[in-house]
Amino acid sequence: MSENKKLVPKRRFKEFQNTDAWEQLELGEVAENFEYGLNAAAIDYDGINKYLRITDIDDSSREFDKSSLTSPKINLDKAGNYLLKEGDLLFARTGASVGKTYQYRESDGKIYYAGFLIRARILSNFDSIFIFQNTLTKRYKNFVSITSQRSGQPGINAQEYASFEFFAPKIKEQEKIGEFFATLDQTIAFQQRKLEKMKSMKSAYLSEMFPAEGERKPKRRFPGFTDDWEPRELGKTNTFFTDGNYGESYPKESDMSDSISGVPFLRGSDFKDGYLDSSEANFITKEKHSKLTSGHIQTDDIVLAVRGSLGTLGYATEANQGWNINSQLAIIRTDKQELLGSFLVQFLLSGKGQNELLSRNTGSALKQLPIKQLKDIPVPITSIEEQLKIGQFFTNLDQTIAFQQQKLEKLQNIKKAYLNEMFI
Repeated sequence: MSENKKLVPKRRFKEFQNTDAWEQLELGEVAENFEYGLNAAAIDYDGINKYLRITDIDDSSREFDKSSLTSPKINLDKAGNYLLKEGDLLFARTGASVGKTYQYRESDGKIYYAGFLIRARILSNFDSIFIFQNTLTKRYKNFVSITSQRSGQPGINAQEYASFEFFAPKIKEQEKIGEFFATLDQTIAFQQRKLEKMKSMKSAYLSEMFPAEGERKPKRRFPGFTDDWEPRELGKTNTFFTDGNYGESYPKESDMSDSISGVPFLRGSDFKDGYLDSSEANFITKEKHSKLTSGHIQTDDIVLAVRGSLGTLGYATEANQGWNINSQLAIIRTDKQELLGSFLVQFLLSGKGQNELLSRNTGSALKQLPIKQLKDIPVPITSIEEQLKIGQFFTNLDQTIAFQQQKLEKLQNIKKAYLNEMFI
């Protein structure tokens, strides 16, 4: 073991505040069996044997994604060495996912791990959850950033993972910290499932509250509405279309500003869950904004990507009034006597609406969605009263989803703070 360094974390449980300093260790001193995974083809899930690949590990939660289960195509009688045991840690060894980690729990079922993963089996005199949480710290991220550098694609081998240095207290304190983070992770996972359930609920409502192909009435409807819906091409309504292709007037570097004195200048990445998001947006000066009048956003507009991230779109609320768009985006502005933006945006976010958008892209190298093509999209239209009901229903549902998203992000930020303060 390395020389003891007289260090303690910023935050510590009361019963350990006057105990020994933490000791510097290497991962290879607390784990054994650093072994590469199973190289096999993935086949349909057999209901028992799961095949875990890098892509099956969620980037943020480090949970095992059970939504797309597969099994390994191999003689499992000879693959017992690749079967995970309680507390085993997995490390991604190459590519963009290098450094990603996952800790196996028996509740995840019978899992064989794939070839681009490395298993480490934690020794019994160390707490495996505490060791795993160390792989979520800034110290570990710095280790991955430095160690993974290669002349080709990034990678870290088993020997290098074994050299990862961290600090650890005596076993009782490890167990206390491990238990604390296990409980916090369960709370975060519960909130994540709650959020995903609400998103799935919205998807179901979107599929049922707009008529299916060839139908004139939706499957699910508010009481009091019985009339048939009318399918009409968007270009045959009184809808206004404009884009941000400004040519020679396009903002130069001297026209850029900041979030305090400037105006949001949205790109194809400035959307979040069907709404506009300026948190990472560019900003232009008010003077430049005043000249680019065709891209001025109004309340109830729909903004969508027509170059790059095709199909991505967002609804403009009052908070977005007066923002502007760049050349990747276009604006759809409806006639409120005929078609509400709050209703239309939900149709375009539905599976059917997305199919209509994506089926109209042009170009080979650089995909585009010309306004001319947007005008050909058939939209099911009902009375303004029913549109208003549907739009308000989804607005309320979106607000609930956003609230649950905020709760999840708050929990995730709390965990980040604890990781910074409870580890060295």
